[in-house]
Amino acid sequence: MSQEQLAADATWQRGFDVADSAARTAFLATYTAPLGPKRGDVIRQIDTGIYYVVIGEGIATPITGLLSDPVNLATQVTGTLADGNLSSNVPLKNQNSVITGVYEFNNNFKQYGRTAKSLEWTSVPFNAGNFTASAGSWTVDSGDVLVQEIAYDGLTMWMAFTIVSTDVSTTPSDLRIAIPNGEVADFRMDAFGFCSDAGATPIGLTITTAAGGTVLSLGKLGSAAWTATSGDNTAVVGVVAFSIEP
Repeated sequence: MSQEQLAADATWQRGFDVADSAARTAFLATYTAPLGPKRGDVIRQIDTGIYYVVIGEGIATPITGLLSDPVNLATQVTGTLADGNLSSNVPLKNQNSVITGVYEFNNNFKQYGRTAKSLEWTSVPFNAGNFTASAGSWTVDSGDVLVQEIAYDGLTMWMAFTIVSTDVSTTPSDLRIAIPNGEVADFRMDAFGFCSDAGATPIGLTITTAAGGTVLSLGKLGSAAWTATSGDNTAVVGVVAFSIEP
């Protein structure tokens, strides 16, 4: 369908009675062309931003669904396209969308305003203050942390850690790793790993988060206290997934 350049934008109301000469005159008066808009002209309703195509003298119809050929909006239409003119297949940023097809991502995505990409493992910067104990202290040096990686999956955080050659000052019930990035556990979750307490034969390790907690609590399987050691010989290894608050 051909389109002709309009002399001016229109300010008018939909559904006027074309038999009403006053309304029709008001409609045509917004154009400088002697006979008003021509059949095939595209006009815009100012207050809504919706585009229409003129199909007869003094009669316009919404452009949505009317054109059978694709319209290159970059060259044929300027301004903002109203949401109502989009196909229902176009997801909108401010509305919930139900996807029935398959989305294929050739790159990753982010969730909840995070800078970290989802489902990608990232290293946690070393900070000795992130390693504490329920009593006394747990001394972890930077070289003791062989692995501390996290990944996000929605409101689930994964953490993998391998921490060796550490010291424990007294006999705490649990050693603690701070949950990175200021995240807070949403509810209790439990997992298992392995540990060597003061160089002893490796045994099971319990890994626990508490509702509203900010640490992973690491305990020896069987609830025995950790052994005090300065021999750089306590190690913990584990992988855990836990829920975090929004």
